Amino acid sequence: SHPREGISIEFKITEVSGRKMHFTDEIGDNYSVPVRSLSPAIRTLSNHKTMNLKMPPDWLVIERFNGDELFWGNANPDKLLPQRIKHMKSRLGNIVMAGYGNYDVAAPGSRVIAAFCEQRITPTWTCWRLNIEDDRAAKITTLYLNSTFALATLLDCSIEVRGSVRKWRKPDLQSLPVIDPNKLSSAECDALLAVFEEVADEEFPSLSEQWSDGNEVRNRIDSAIAKVALKPENPAAIRLLRRAVAERIRGWKDMMEA
Repeated sequence: SHPREGISIEFKITEVSGRKMHFTDEIGDNYSVPVRSLSPAIRTLSNHKTMNLKMPPDWLVIERFNGDELFWGNANPDKLLPQRIKHMKSRLGNIVMAGYGNYDVAAPGSRVIAAFCEQRITPTWTCWRLNIEDDRAAKITTLYLNSTFALATLLDCSIEVRGSVRKWRKPDLQSLPVIDPNKLSSAECDALLAVFEEVADEEFPSLSEQWSDGNEVRNRIDSAIAKVALKPENPAAIRLLRRAVAERIRGWKDMMEA
């Protein structure tokens, strides 16, 4: 895994050189793994600050190599390997979405609901994955999922674990209203893609802190979505929706801190 804030990592990537990826463990011992033996992965969206996964944060071992016993945690890696490869292939996608496992929407590290990765990636069971063949459509979907419109609906249908800790089930996500890029004009698609590229690498504050009028990233996302989803646009309605989402997250946060 690549080192990042708030995530406990057993093997930290220190360098990628040629055909090798170099790691160090918790006591400082160093290891090298052939890049061909690894597949891109992600453990969690917590503490991920942008909605663009430029580089996979984690890697899954999918092939045997000399000295690999330490990485398997299993007495019989050869038996485990076919199951792991099958699982990896079934979970590959280009959008990772929070909420398969517990997701605390009021936690400081909860910043984005979904992230796009141009390189297909396998999430753990903390996350949902979507695989949309057309990357342009995937980017538009990611933009929408991080909008206030999507978040308001997701909060409505979320399952409470405790307070602000929520999760989403497949039937609810399957019925989630989304923007269908195939029903947009070329100009509308281009406009949404332009906004995605503008904000994709911008760092989001925590969800509980995104609701001021001065939050430029959220303003740009919501404005872009509103242009195609609300005709005519209704800035007052957007402000009311934001206020409702903010109050709900704030209420859950207060409940957790009480």
